[in-house]
Amino acid sequence: MSKSKVKTKKNNLAPIVAIVGMLQFITSAALFIQLLFMDILPAKYLIGFGILAVVFFVLVMVSTKNKKASILFMVLSLIVALIMVWSIRALMKLDDTIAVTSTEDSSESVLVDVVVLDSDEATEIEDIAGYDLGYTQDDDAILTALGMVESDLGTTVASTAYEGATAVAFSLIEGKQQAIVIEDSYLEILGEIDEFSVLSDGIRIIKSYEISADSEEESANYDTEQETQSGDDTMVVYISGIDTYGTISVKSRSDVNILAIINQSTGKILLVNTPRDSYVQLPLSSSSYDKLTHAGLYGVDVSKATLENLYGIDIDYYVRVNFTGFESIIDALGSITVNSDYSFTTTKGGYWISEGENTLTGAQALSFARERKAFADGDYQRGKNQMEVIRAVIEKMQSSDMLLNFSELMDEISESFQTDMTSDEIYEVVKRQIDEGTEWEIETYTLTGTGGKSTTYTIPNARSYVIYPDDESLEEAKELIKETLGTDE
Repeated sequence: MSKSKVKTKKNNLAPIVAIVGMLQFITSAALFIQLLFMDILPAKYLIGFGILAVVFFVLVMVSTKNKKASILFMVLSLIVALIMVWSIRALMKLDDTIAVTSTEDSSESVLVDVVVLDSDEATEIEDIAGYDLGYTQDDDAILTALGMVESDLGTTVASTAYEGATAVAFSLIEGKQQAIVIEDSYLEILGEIDEFSVLSDGIRIIKSYEISADSEEESANYDTEQETQSGDDTMVVYISGIDTYGTISVKSRSDVNILAIINQSTGKILLVNTPRDSYVQLPLSSSSYDKLTHAGLYGVDVSKATLENLYGIDIDYYVRVNFTGFESIIDALGSITVNSDYSFTTTKGGYWISEGENTLTGAQALSFARERKAFADGDYQRGKNQMEVIRAVIEKMQSSDMLLNFSELMDEISESFQTDMTSDEIYEVVKRQIDEGTEWEIETYTLTGTGGKSTTYTIPNARSYVIYPDDESLEEAKELIKETLGTDE
């Protein structure tokens, strides 16, 4: 009896499948190493990822014995390899972004303007050649800017020194000086006072200079140990929103002053808003009572210490964002959905906001958060709206849009966002969130007070609108903070 031999067909795709499988394994291993190095993923997930990568690679190799199976696994391997490459690039961008935004050095700069009245013919820096420039004496940033003006003009300039920003501003308004050199932040502050209202809409900025702020005042340490402190599972974060566009390092008024008290064990976040006009003591001297917003002019550390002293609490970290960053982050997320207590048209931009839910772009959200003139209780409602925006951003960042717009979001954050949390501290928070998947419960509170007028440490020669904090409201805020931190017993 003759024997017949059964011939098996050779799988010509086997070598290709093996190469693709190796590529998938190498990219998976690279991602594993990066996750291990960054320490951003809980150990149980990291181990699980490693096991799955190895098992999948073995299945790919086994599939080479069967043509149909090998085609399937080759396609899957390519998809997995592409996902691994995308993930590696995303993590590298995340690491770079955090490295840029996370810094213990809160160095800041000052924006100095060369200003003329609207009626003046000068429109460019060259046009003020021959002008006598008024300036604030004993101000290093102003003196540096004067030197830069002379450099731009290629000649020395005549100048007259005045004592204080108010005197310099009056010299322009009263026609004593054709042009003045003044810090940009003071234009905004003085423009809100009746005597200086022309500074809000009757001037022209010829040129602005960004000057590095490196004085003893900025480098001073204002840290003091407070009665209430956070623990291992809690933290207090100061969210400062400065009223400028452009560079995040520019010193400016802090118009948003919100404390985020976070308890990771209970999943609770308390947002405490302190109105910008609150009349509080700055940690500069025993007589340095001023608006809270003005604290930002002296650096983020002064704002932070001011709130620590006000609430008797140690603040662990700060997060600082400006108008440019605010808009860009929301646009990178696609949009946010906020709930408005009222229907109104924003003063900035003329956007219509309906009572109830509104889906907003970055520009619309900024106008929503800045609005106060449309409300009877002005600054209080603005504070509520600002906290609503924060809630909406937190909600949106937990959605799939965070992944879809990840690259753009990282680009925007790196340019307009600053914090003193270290990379390791940020990754530890992320890792815990991934591990526990906490669904956050957010509560809000706004410090209330009584409106009035007073001179301030920053503008001692004029009376400005201020809010005197209510003692009972302050005590209630302190109790809510202790309750959220779990230190109320």
